[in-house]
Amino acid sequence: MTSVTPFRRLELLAVVTLATLLAWKGIWVGWHTLGTDFPQYYVVARLMARHFCLDRIYDWVWLQRAADHAGVTHQLVGFSGLTPFSALPITPLIWLPVLAAKRVWIMLNLGLLVILIHLLRKHTGLPLLRTWLIGLLAAIPLRTSFAFGQMHLVVCALLIAAWCLHLRGRQLASGCCIAIAGALKIYPLFYCLYFLMKRRWRALAAVVLLSVVCLMLCYAIFGRPAVSAYLAEQLPRTLQGEGNNPFLASATSASAMFHRLFLIEPELNPHPLVSSVWLYATLYPLWQASLAALVLPGIRPGPQSRDRETLEWCAFLTLLLFLSSAPASYHFVTLIAAAGPTYAFFWRKQRLAGAAFLLVYVVACNAWNIVIPNPFSPGNTVTLVPKLWAGVGLIFVYAWLLLLKTRDDAMQGARAFPPPSNPGEPPSQKTRPYSIAVVIIAAIWLGGFLSTRHHLRSISNDNSRKLVMTDHAWLRGTPRATSAGLYYLAMLDTGYRVMRDGTPIDASVSVDELSFAVDREGRELWVEFADPNGSHITRATQAGAAFGRCVINDAESPALAADGSALAFIRENRGHGSLWIISTQSCGPAGPGAVRVTPESMDVRAINSSPEGKFIVSAITAHGASVFNVSPTGVMERLLQSPTQLGSSEISADGNHLLVSQLIANRWQLAIIDLLRHSRRQITFSDCNSQSPVWKDSRTILYATDCERGNGLNTLARIRWEE
Repeated sequence: MTSVTPFRRLELLAVVTLATLLAWKGIWVGWHTLGTDFPQYYVVARLMARHFCLDRIYDWVWLQRAADHAGVTHQLVGFSGLTPFSALPITPLIWLPVLAAKRVWIMLNLGLLVILIHLLRKHTGLPLLRTWLIGLLAAIPLRTSFAFGQMHLVVCALLIAAWCLHLRGRQLASGCCIAIAGALKIYPLFYCLYFLMKRRWRALAAVVLLSVVCLMLCYAIFGRPAVSAYLAEQLPRTLQGEGNNPFLASATSASAMFHRLFLIEPELNPHPLVSSVWLYATLYPLWQASLAALVLPGIRPGPQSRDRETLEWCAFLTLLLFLSSAPASYHFVTLIAAAGPTYAFFWRKQRLAGAAFLLVYVVACNAWNIVIPNPFSPGNTVTLVPKLWAGVGLIFVYAWLLLLKTRDDAMQGARAFPPPSNPGEPPSQKTRPYSIAVVIIAAIWLGGFLSTRHHLRSISNDNSRKLVMTDHAWLRGTPRATSAGLYYLAMLDTGYRVMRDGTPIDASVSVDELSFAVDREGRELWVEFADPNGSHITRATQAGAAFGRCVINDAESPALAADGSALAFIRENRGHGSLWIISTQSCGPAGPGAVRVTPESMDVRAINSSPEGKFIVSAITAHGASVFNVSPTGVMERLLQSPTQLGSSEISADGNHLLVSQLIANRWQLAIIDLLRHSRRQITFSDCNSQSPVWKDSRTILYATDCERGNGLNTLARIRWEE
């Protein structure tokens, strides 16, 4: 009977302890709470199955309204930066309530975890207990993935399957796994570069062709506007590190680190170490290029030994994870796919080095960021990122293995593929890695420098326009200047609230307030509340003192006529909006007297009041995007027509100028239309979004901007305009 060694007992204890922590902190928490990620996939999949118009799934407020209507209450929802395809795996679960659907998803992910551990054990030759230990050492990524109901275990399983198929020479199947993983999360698509360098043409073709199929499938299911919005508006901002708050202290990406060091944002990062766009634009691309140059020259074209193929694959995956512009903790679940095969290599050849590798891997997966006082300015703080530096350590380990220590005669394992007809390496290849490194550094650095400079070219102007706010909101929008103060909508930790000068108008409200209308004096207020029964607009007077005097059901996005006699609002049918107008004097519990103004063919998107008692309506018609001036009786006059999308609009007090937000070069910009001279003047130009503009006075414009913030996570700003 074989005796159990003390080391094996310790290993078993570690596996049991880590599994218990995962069950307690991850699975148990995820089983009983929604978390922040699963609901967003669920809501978008639900909208898709019910044939909604999906071109606004990246609009934070619009998607929150859909979530509230779907019963996802007391939970902030946003789809920013996610591919439309990533909602498809949740589609079979949308017929269940959201928490029940998440529980099924957790069970499926548990099955995936067992499968990927089995694949690793089978293809690495490691003992089963050791394989489980390596997987469970990614404790925080696994815990977060289960607690939030994330998609990264699916991606990890696909990457492991792709590696296994790659070693067996099944290029088409390996490429298909990469393509599906890339459709869920973009970064696996960079394996196209790996296949290109390895001259794996069939794998590369499989990735490209299946990716095109996935893209066409998304066009067919989600519609061209939604897919175009992702490709042209979401993806570039995500690659720039602005999918969410780019200064977030808990973010471990190099993008966030360099943002905190060199870029200023009045609220999110008021005191960088050195405020310099030039330093950021120079050093961040150089960082990316240098790390890439450590790994890519070590990837040899053509078939190599099994060990070398494995190390090259794992090195490239680790490089992708730590070059990512905005990784969250659960992203590092996929580091299991690199750690298992790499440790197996060390285990066969040098076990002490393998133990050291596992230690760095544990830090790279689980370390927390450290916030300390800035030594150069006592009132400031900087954030240390041990996770990121551990990742850099892993990259150096792979560079050491591939470029300095690993030779073909030191890796005598079976070849992953049939040997090439000429296995000898030409003498010229001895210097090729160094020339490749130079080309990589030059190309990545120059391209990154130019694109970053273009993106940040007017950051100082944008920051100088922002209003100083102290409400700790994630998002602010739809500003309205009144005699009683500044009203706006804010996303707080507790949900969406209508604010006045930084304070909620009613702190006792427990459901989301997603839009509002207020008169110029601030005496009459109408607020949209959203819950599982739909949206309804409630009238309040004296800035919120008497909610419930009038309720209009199935209504959202109100606008109050300048004289207070009429209220316009939107009713949605599967994402298509129609304009309705009701007299404020005849308002009743069921909204009697409300009259539909727009035809079925018109999709109304935004409403504002006009100084002459009319409403300014932005809509999509058969002829493109348009802005109309609509009277309380329903008479419509077209003011503007555009081939590109138009957002919220407002007319000046003298009636001569139309202020409009317009999608220009895939970014929302502000423009002023002279209605007398029929001329147009653009007034914002940055590579970010400016929306919800209103006139504060004849020369001052208030608006919402996400410049140097997360995509769509606006704050308020003002700009002076001279005719």
